[in-house]
Amino acid sequence: MRTEKVAKTGDCYEAAGRAVSQDGDSAALMLGDSAVLVHGIAVGQGQIEGRLFGHAWVEYLQDFGEHKVWFVYDNANGRDLSMPRDLYYVLGQIHDKHQLRYSKEEAHKEMLCSGHFGPWEDELSPEDEWLGA
Repeated sequence: MRTEKVAKTGDCYEAAGRAVSQDGDSAALMLGDSAVLVHGIAVGQGQIEGRLFGHAWVEYLQDFGEHKVWFVYDNANGRDLSMPRDLYYVLGQIHDKHQLRYSKEEAHKEMLCSGHFGPWEDELSPEDEWLGA
């Protein structure tokens, strides 16, 4: 199976950037201080099934008393999706080695310096070999 790259068509970088940077926003309040902005490579579903694309989302630590679980918040293209990070990574075929992580402060600095929401690094380029294609 050959995996094709997808041109940027969504608003994930802006949506995730805004969610992690707007302190008074309800999403930012839900995400809390643990929120981390992530830029990575995912494998598409639906109309872009099997195609690689750059994507952005926010990860945050959810405290369940004795248990703490990392969750993903994905608000791209009008969604309001929150699920355990492990499940999100399985569904999107996301690999740790193909992502860049930014603290709230780092993300804010990148947004100010670049004048946009990302991506800010060229080193995240989809490669067929990491998918086993």
